[in-house]
Amino acid sequence: MTIWHKPSKDVKITADIVFIHGLTGGRDSTWTAKGAEEPWPKLLLSDENDDEDDEDEKGPGCALKTARIMSWGYDADIVKLVGAAGQNRVMDHARNLLGALEDVREGSAANRPLIFIAHSLGGLVVKAALLRAFSSPEPGFKKTLECTRGIAFLGTPHYGSDKADLAHLLLNWVNLIRPTDRDIVRVLERDSEVNTNIRDEFYEMLRATNLDHKEPSVLVCFYEEKPMSVAGKTFFVVTKDSAKLGGYKQRGISGDHSSMTKYASQNDPGYKSVVAAIKRWMPTKDVPVKPSAMVAAEAAERRKADATYGGVVQKGASVGGSINTRGGSVSMNTTSHTHF
Repeated sequence: MTIWHKPSKDVKITADIVFIHGLTGGRDSTWTAKGAEEPWPKLLLSDENDDEDDEDEKGPGCALKTARIMSWGYDADIVKLVGAAGQNRVMDHARNLLGALEDVREGSAANRPLIFIAHSLGGLVVKAALLRAFSSPEPGFKKTLECTRGIAFLGTPHYGSDKADLAHLLLNWVNLIRPTDRDIVRVLERDSEVNTNIRDEFYEMLRATNLDHKEPSVLVCFYEEKPMSVAGKTFFVVTKDSAKLGGYKQRGISGDHSSMTKYASQNDPGYKSVVAAIKRWMPTKDVPVKPSAMVAAEAAERRKADATYGGVVQKGASVGGSINTRGGSVSMNTTSHTHF
């Protein structure tokens, strides 16, 4: 798990936003615009300005600069991912994602709201991970599901596609990278048992956990509005119908399957659309966290006051211990807040 942005220590972290790439993608490359040196979530999200007077558009949640922004990478080699053992590979990635989240969200961070932004097959991995969390006896895995506040699916093939639409044509795209066999794209086809099972079980899980009744909607599906041109053929890698989940919001992004995840500026329409969804999922604004120096000074004053009774400092008073007063024992322990 790569951390792209982490708020300063005097700012309360309000949410974790996790980006997950798709087929043949990378934790940085999938989200990096042409000519840019770094991924747009790292460059733009933490710099996003929230207008207090524009809550209808951007949502009433905390500023994005208060979120920890991360990217998770996995082996997205198409041969290894969707070969004969495709189901096992997807579930392996799902378990690894849950493990990575549990590791990076230790302690108080385990209860922090969680937002996923997933591209292409990364969306299948997210769905499989939440399904595993739903049925798992492991508390850390279940916590991931409980804390999930929103998922943005970008070009995720929820329904696969017709063989002539995707499987055979996608193979031409893949062959530009490395020669391979036509069977490796079977998990992406419309009649794929793996994809069908994940989709149907995901719907059942949403109903069982009442996630399908949350407001704002816990899911938004983004679809590509432009086709790709590969090896002399033009096609949609994931069609609009396949990228949608019935009953949930859908939005188009002016780009093909690859460019729909890459934004050069905050004025990019795709950026605005995705960020609007993220902001709606951010937790409700809270009282701003005071600077650490001020917190420390106030804590010292409280300790001094607690250690004094009738104007006399009680003998034995110390930070982190306890003192005896006529009313009993007063704890002097302080709570340490660690940011992850």
